[in-house]
This record gives sequence, structure tokens and C-alpha cells, in this order.
Amino acid sequence: MSSVLQTLETCLDRQLTLAREFLTAVQHESQLLQDPSQAELLATSTATKLSCIQRFEALENVRNQALLQLDLDASPEGLQQALRLHPSLAPLFTELQDIADQARQLNEQNGTVIQTYLRHTQHTLADLRQLTGQATEPLYNASGRASGALPAGRTHITAG
Repeated sequence: MSSVLQTLETCLDRQLTLAREFLTAVQHESQLLQDPSQAELLATSTATKLSCIQRFEALENVRNQALLQLDLDASPEGLQQALRLHPSLAPLFTELQDIADQARQLNEQNGTVIQTYLRHTQHTLADLRQLTGQATEPLYNASGRASGALPAGRTHITAG
């Protein structure tokens, strides 16, 4: 096997490893989303996913350079042509696609759950603003602290 083919195979293998790592992070994120009290741990999952994406993209650049060295286009079509010319790479790429598809689907599901939580939180905050007479003032600032629109200890809500 030529060194360029070896580079391409190594690149696909590393991308597969990253796709698995990304899938694991998304699965962990999915578990965290089932328990809203664990929300603060989502930042770790997000950081892991971002790191995987960045490393995957760097490997994609290496992969594209290998394709160019094989006189193929640095594109999905060029990769498909390389797989036809070098069928030993096909199982690796097929597994990469399968893992990436699983991760993408679960990531989209997690995104839907997050959007649902976000909408619920926004509606709850809007209701609280109405109850406190702060319909246009934010209840909390960007750091999560009370905005200070009401004097300390004062509220418009009274016990009935």
C-alpha cells in the first residue's frame, strides 16, 4: 500500500474514532437531558462534541490532501472514487458513515429536547415577569443574578 493510501486509511480510522467519541458524548448528553437537575453537566458534553468536530475537520483536510495526491477531487465524489479504486478502504468508510449517522440523529433529537426546555423556560420567565410587574425588564441578568429591578426583599406577589 502506498504511503498516500496509508495516510488516507489512517485518516479514515482516526475519523471513525472521533465519530465514536462524538456518539458517546451525544449519548451522555441524552442521559443528562433526562434529568434536568444535571443541566450544568451539559457544558462538558458540548465541549467534548466541539473538540471532536474540530479534530474531525482537521483530519478532513488531511484526507482531502491525500485525495489530491491520488489525483482525485478533494470532495465527497473524489472520496467515493478512491473507495471504488481501493475497495479495502470501503468497510472503514461504511462504518464511519454508520456511526456518524447515528450520532447525527441522536444529536438532532437532543437538540429538539433542548429547544423544548428552552421554550418552557422562556414561557416560565415571561409568566414570572407578568406576575412581578416586570413585563419588559429581565428577571435575571446574563450571569443568572436577580436584575435588581425590585428593591431587595420586595415583590409584587402577595399570599392569598
